[in-house]
Amino acid sequence: STQSTGLLMKKFLGSLTKLVSPGYVGRDNNGNKYYRIFQEGAERRIVSYYKGDIDPRMIHPLWNSWLSHKRKEPPNEADFKYYDGYISDIKKKAKELEVADQKLRLQEQAEKERLDYFGQDQSTLNEPDPNNSNFKKPSSTDFL
Repeated sequence: STQSTGLLMKKFLGSLTKLVSPGYVGRDNNGNKYYRIFQEGAERRIVSYYKGDIDPRMIHPLWNSWLSHKRKEPPNEADFKYYDGYISDIKKKAKELEVADQKLRLQEQAEKERLDYFGQDQSTLNEPDPNNSNFKKPSSTDFL
């Protein structure tokens, strides 16, 4: 009977552990701590905000994806390194596109200003119109 009481106690304690067993998983650069809790056979993932300052915007996207069960394992250093490189590449490409766009806008603005000033397209600027009454055919003395 002592053996069966011990067995019951062991099962009871085991069920409590399965009911609520917090497990520290990690900490981010903002000081937030992340935990994995098993309740009634289901896994919950929670964050304990640094100094109680609840601000979900301060959760790194990799931690957020873990909290929302989009990734199976919590992020590690290699994940952060890859993510930082990825974000750096995106920012670099965005800057290059911004510079190219600005250059194109300046070219378009210059073309618009030129057309507003001359009132004609570029192809007719270099070719005189012989039908224009102001057109004077160059003579041989014009080139001396």
